[in-house]
Amino acid sequence: MPLNFRVRSFTKMALIVLASAIILSFIVWILFCKCGSTEPESQSNNVPVSAPVSVSSGACIDVHGRVLGDVLPGSRVNLYRVSTTDPPLVVQEIRVREPIDWAATDAQKWFRFDCLSPGAYAFVVPASSYNGSVGAPVPDGIEFGNLSVEVAFQGGDGQYMVGGFSVNQS
Repeated sequence: MPLNFRVRSFTKMALIVLASAIILSFIVWILFCKCGSTEPESQSNNVPVSAPVSVSSGACIDVHGRVLGDVLPGSRVNLYRVSTTDPPLVVQEIRVREPIDWAATDAQKWFRFDCLSPGAYAFVVPASSYNGSVGAPVPDGIEFGNLSVEVAFQGGDGQYMVGGFSVNQS
């Protein structure tokens, strides 16, 4: 094989490797910029629910709660914005709406939602999340600034355990 042919083949291969490395570097750079972005993701619903962790103001309150009964650690607690705290209507609404947020229980059955604005809400835990006795998720009755959390009811049916509450402005 002539030497000139070998040099051309080596040059072509080196250019292909260099182009591949440049393309790969560009892809990694794009992924890094996208993943490192601090812009918040847009939410599919228009209900303002959460703010950055540990941020509370006169317009919202952080709500902590605990699930009663033998709930499995890491169980999902869904948060619904509802039109009322009347138990039968809340149960109807959670069956046809999507939750606006969710949190997982810790080992002590606690959960937290940040910066809830005034209105009626329901915590909902599927009955399948329990290992034995069941109980409703209930918020702590707390006050912050001119806002307070008032527990309206706790209960459930064979499918869901529900804790209804409201965030009120005083």
